Amino acid sequence: MLKNRPSGNPEPADGEQAVKTGGSQRSMWQMGVALVVFSLIVAGIFGGRAVWRKGMNMWGGHIAAQVADLMKDEKWDSAARAVGEALRTAPEDPAVLRVAAEYLQKTNGDPEMARYFLQRLQDLNAATAEDSIRLGEALIITGDVSRARKVYAELPTAEKQKRKGMELLAKILDDEGQKPLAMSTLRQALLTEPDNPESILRLAMLDLDQPFNETRRQAQDMIWTLALKTDDTALQAVSFLAASKDLTAGEADDLVKTVNAHPKAKDNHRFAVLSAYMRLFPTRRDEVLDAECTKYKGKDIDALVHLLRWLTQERQPDRILSLVPKSLVLKSADAFPAYAEALLATGKYADLKAVIQGNPPPPLSQANAHAYLAACFSKLEPDLLQAKQEIDNAYRAAAKSGEHGVILRAAELAETHGLWDLAAKGYEAIAAKNARVRVAMLTKVYEMASLAKDGGKMLDIAARISASRPDSWAFKARADYLRMVIGSGFEAACESVLTMDAAASAETRSPESASYLAVLRALALYRLGDRARIKTELSAVAAPESLPPGLRAVLAGLTKLSLGDAAAAYRIAEAVPPTILLKEEVRFLNMAL
Repeated sequence: MLKNRPSGNPEPADGEQAVKTGGSQRSMWQMGVALVVFSLIVAGIFGGRAVWRKGMNMWGGHIAAQVADLMKDEKWDSAARAVGEALRTAPEDPAVLRVAAEYLQKTNGDPEMARYFLQRLQDLNAATAEDSIRLGEALIITGDVSRARKVYAELPTAEKQKRKGMELLAKILDDEGQKPLAMSTLRQALLTEPDNPESILRLAMLDLDQPFNETRRQAQDMIWTLALKTDDTALQAVSFLAASKDLTAGEADDLVKTVNAHPKAKDNHRFAVLSAYMRLFPTRRDEVLDAECTKYKGKDIDALVHLLRWLTQERQPDRILSLVPKSLVLKSADAFPAYAEALLATGKYADLKAVIQGNPPPPLSQANAHAYLAACFSKLEPDLLQAKQEIDNAYRAAAKSGEHGVILRAAELAETHGLWDLAAKGYEAIAAKNARVRVAMLTKVYEMASLAKDGGKMLDIAARISASRPDSWAFKARADYLRMVIGSGFEAACESVLTMDAAASAETRSPESASYLAVLRALALYRLGDRARIKTELSAVAAPESLPPGLRAVLAGLTKLSLGDAAAAYRIAEAVPPTILLKEEVRFLNMAL
């Protein structure tokens, strides 16, 4: 059932009654669906394809409205299933395309898929100004900032001058590297609505990063003032304060009273505050957890979703398993993930495997099912063969459904078990789809290649990261180092390193960075056969202990070769474990030993 049970219904006496109530309501809903489908079939027979399509679009629009309600209640798993149903029913209906894109953007799903849905609205001439702005945001995330600029340029002048239009411009400027202008544009955008509480809140949040103590104090006071009101922005302010590392014990106590008094506060708002409270009052932790579990015991599964999610966050698997029976959890797409995580946390891998492979299957996506099975098999079968297969299955299924969170979980599982190549495959899949996290994901791919000691892969990824951040000296230096040490394209790398103006870059002025650059220059000279100048470069190495292991191995080898100082070379080399080096770096290490 997509909607919550009406609040006027009596609460069930126990879990079994809740199942019966839910089953009765589902039967009524299913009967309604059957009647609608029958009506559509009759309309299709007597009215033709156009009437059938119009009816399907109406039904798709109805489901889209339900998705909006589910997202408002943060029931993401139910929303995902409803989005899938809406797309199967009416894939060209504007309301369906709009809500599908919104779901993906709110859940950090596949940005290219969101971009496709928003572009389809444009193609159907059904896009609003807000849709165009969201398309621009999706284009930025997928790495096409030039097209995002065109989308912005095509907005009506009035929309460009409004907050949302100016916020899009700020994001474009930020992605182009114009950080100060982006920040000033964002401030101007928020100032276009000076009486909007949300704008006031966001301006205050920006002021918390200002260098002046008085500005920061005034901003903090403003956030507290907003938190004490009774509108939706107050809840945003409360959540922000609860997450603050600077929150004091007294303020946490005040926040609990504030959120409890707010007429619109929901479970997710309360639980965020309670987490902050327990962090600052650790001796009261069990008391708070017990009170919340007692409060919700015996309630309908829909009412338990946020509690179960919170207990998962607070690492309380035993409380989750004792709170709800399996029969109840298996009927809720939103509750099942917490139950599954609890089984994993308590080592009940066989139980979770049996549930996922059971009939009927639990309410979760194919991608999630494969990811959970991978976690189970990784513990149940020491050879990891089945686990690897399930991780691969999870990647494929998640790529089709746009569930990047599942790909990330599967990749992290592979990394945990030392499956470097398989983990890299997942991280690289996310990097290919999302420009906003591309460097972070490619950095993970680089780490996996480093652990696998795959120099060619390390060089490829280092070069891609450097190309995506051309203004970064550190990324460029790493790529040049690998070219020189591996010997692939080293001539251009040597020229790049030797012509670099170190004084022009703030990144190279610290002793650590200066030492890094000095070893790179010495290596470049070694590769070019100019050994007479290596000694001069090595004399600039002031902090050898700060260098990465590979560069220290190179330094050790060049120290013995060029300076003839076997003792100094050995002291550097003995602290470098050869097992973590590339074979090319080991050669330099052996020169010093």
